[in-house]
Amino acid sequence: MDITGQYLKHEREKQQKSVQEMVSATRISKTVIEAIENDNYDALPPFQYLKGLLRLYANALDMNGDEVVAGYEKVFHGKKTSEFKILRGIEAARNEKKRSAGYFFIVFLILFLA
Repeated sequence: MDITGQYLKHEREKQQKSVQEMVSATRISKTVIEAIENDNYDALPPFQYLKGLLRLYANALDMNGDEVVAGYEKVFHGKKTSEFKILRGIEAARNEKKRSAGYFFIVFLILFLA
């Protein structure tokens, strides 16, 4: 079964639990719970960390944590995530560093030859 944040939100509301009750029960921040429930993938941590949070959330709703993680992973896989933003940032920083080194070499070469 595909599990989305909307499905988890529906389950929470069906059990008449508030977001604040989930925060207290799981120690997951309100911001992360809202990001999960709104399928806001850009605001979520990398999936390796998210799996543990989903298990906590599922257990607080008396759901099978492993099934929730597996179902959520089907939907989550391939979505734009913070993890990809971080990788793009690292790549951009490396490219900038290479460019800076190139500029330094050119300036050094001009000064050396002058």
